[in-house]
Amino acid sequence: MKSQKGNQAWLILLLLIPFVLMVYLHFFPLGEVKTDSFYPKCKTYQYTGLYCGGCGMTRATNSFFCGEIRQSLAWNPFFILLLVPIYLWSLSYFILKNFTKIKTDIFVNSILYVGIVLTVLLVTFSILRNLPYESLESIRPHKIKVEELTK
Repeated sequence: MKSQKGNQAWLILLLLIPFVLMVYLHFFPLGEVKTDSFYPKCKTYQYTGLYCGGCGMTRATNSFFCGEIRQSLAWNPFFILLLVPIYLWSLSYFILKNFTKIKTDIFVNSILYVGIVLTVLLVTFSILRNLPYESLESIRPHKIKVEELTK
């Protein structure tokens, strides 16, 4: 079993990674987030014209870590809204496993159920973002216009 000091080092590293990544990408962004940039094109959209659940995910991640939260949500709200809970879930599992005597069986046993729920949510999100209703336009990947930012 690892020493308590080794576990503390891993915990500090896990807490610092998102912060360091956000600071780095703020000062050295991957490039301007736009549709004709160097980001990979979604093969599902390219061949079928339909948005998959992952469309806009790379742009959303870049915008998120550059501090552009509204733009990040415009690219892919599903992915960004899942980042924080997944990170907190992983962090709490690590803390419970390494710093307490609480059994972590509930985390291991719930992975299958969490996976099933996430799959159902992702399929539902993919279907909704392709329905031809104007009210669902906001969940399709899009660049926020300057007028929207001033609201």
